[in-house]
Amino acid sequence: MPAVDADPRLASMDDEFRALAAEIVRGFRAMSGARKKRVFHPTSTTLAGSVTMSPMPGAPSNAFFEPGRVLPLIIRFANGVQEDDAAWDNRGATLRVLSPERADHLDRGLLDLLMTTGCTFSSRAARDFRAWMLGDRSAREAMVREHPRFGVAAWEMFRAIDSYTDVHYFTKVVQSYVETEGAPFLTRFRLRDPRRPEDAGFLDAGSALLPPDRTSRAAGDERSRTFLHDDLRRRIGDEGIDLLLELQVRSVPADPAERDDAVDASRAWSEDTHPWHEAGRIHLNRVVANPQIESVAFNPVNAPRELAMIHARTADDPASLNHLRSIVYEVAAAARLGKEPSAALASLLVPSPRIPSASPARPLKVAVIGGGVSGLTAARELTAAGAAVTVFERADEVGGKAASVEIGGHVFDLGAHLCSAAYEQLAALLEDLGIERDDVSPVILYDIEANEPRTNFDDVNVEFLRYHTHVRPHLEGILDPGFDRHEARFAAPLATWAASEGIEHLVAATGIGFTASGYGHPSNPELPALYFLKYAETATFCMDPVTLRYWTPRGGFGNVWKRVADELPDVRCGAEIEAVERDADGVRVRVAA
Repeated sequence: MPAVDADPRLASMDDEFRALAAEIVRGFRAMSGARKKRVFHPTSTTLAGSVTMSPMPGAPSNAFFEPGRVLPLIIRFANGVQEDDAAWDNRGATLRVLSPERADHLDRGLLDLLMTTGCTFSSRAARDFRAWMLGDRSAREAMVREHPRFGVAAWEMFRAIDSYTDVHYFTKVVQSYVETEGAPFLTRFRLRDPRRPEDAGFLDAGSALLPPDRTSRAAGDERSRTFLHDDLRRRIGDEGIDLLLELQVRSVPADPAERDDAVDASRAWSEDTHPWHEAGRIHLNRVVANPQIESVAFNPVNAPRELAMIHARTADDPASLNHLRSIVYEVAAAARLGKEPSAALASLLVPSPRIPSASPARPLKVAVIGGGVSGLTAARELTAAGAAVTVFERADEVGGKAASVEIGGHVFDLGAHLCSAAYEQLAALLEDLGIERDDVSPVILYDIEANEPRTNFDDVNVEFLRYHTHVRPHLEGILDPGFDRHEARFAAPLATWAASEGIEHLVAATGIGFTASGYGHPSNPELPALYFLKYAETATFCMDPVTLRYWTPRGGFGNVWKRVADELPDVRCGAEIEAVERDADGVRVRVAA
């Protein structure tokens, strides 16, 4: 396999690690290709300036950090996923040191350092990262119970800040550090304001194992949604911004177990035995225009020999985390920019339905109004077909009636969403999204008038037998889309039809779930029997009572539709539609400012 051998990152991996990498790579490639922007830290402000290398007494010498050496650089500041700067989030500072001979060529650098808030990471190795990324919240909480430091790391990455320079940024992952005479060491980097020796912006985790998946600004906070970015631009216009680049360095342990602990990104190094050394003083004095930076692909593999990325053979080697990241970033960047990855990395890919192999030069532009189940499903299919889709949702989050809320660390669906074996397409969607299924917890019906749980139910076995013998034979194709193929008698009001069939009690019992799911009340004279029958055959009547089992998506239905939205290129929440206007040139959607 010459293409694989041409890339040392692939050549060093065993088959299992390569398969794991391929799975992760395909997922990130699909998301980047669909969105045409970075999966994490998408909105940024990038500043340019220079770094002057400092003497490092007590640290091994390194050719890259020659004291007095001055090199140009850029630093890209961004939130992890939030577009609102006032919301909690992890914060990022990605640094690229440029060649002095090619300072204007931002696409090529001498060294990339990818740094975020928090001194450690919430995974030890590539295998942990895969489980973390593909698992739902309950799966991640299980990981935290087994490895509490993962939860600490996750919380420490989230910060509430007033300025991007309030906090310290860390590489977390470990890379090699070759002493001038050739002796091998390990190193980690940190970026901070020289006036702020102490890190800041920490949040109170309370009893929560993990920070929330999504956050919003505190009530009464009236700051601009871009105040962090505005602050950087203002300060650059005044006197510029000064920062310190620091590093820790340590010998490579001879014992394999100790070496793994040293390389483990989820474990911090003791500052008593491995103090921070000032490696360089940074001065930033200008803003880089966003169009210039969007084509830049940062990657931890971009490093000189004396600071090279460490390769791993297996997915359990702690070095595999950065190793995997370098491959994922390269393939995702290519997809984001509409390019093909290298021939070597292309060996990890298979055709993906999320990235059409051929799309027209000017794809069909489609606006989907409503980010509920129907809107998101339509948007997903249109995107897969090559259309450029924008979803407008009036609420602050997607999901509509299938949204979920979290109370006391538990997820609750807004409505009774119970899935049976008939939910084949939904089950396929969950498998595609990597979401597990759970059996539902026992259902308790509550009698509001009696102010107590309802325990007495009519015996409907006889009526069910009547239904099974007299009604079901006439419902062939009931689960197919549409209603036009069915007999006219099923168009009668549900209550009238049930009385004529002698199954009023069966309909009343089944109607509890029908109503709880938001479809209406059986007594409604405008409700056709056929609407109810399609629900009943999907939810209950289709199943053998002996094997009756319901399932629900792990993490709630809201999690499903957030995942779908995350894969779409353009979903805009909080969008109030003022008008939809049609003319000879097409259709325009006008959104309130």
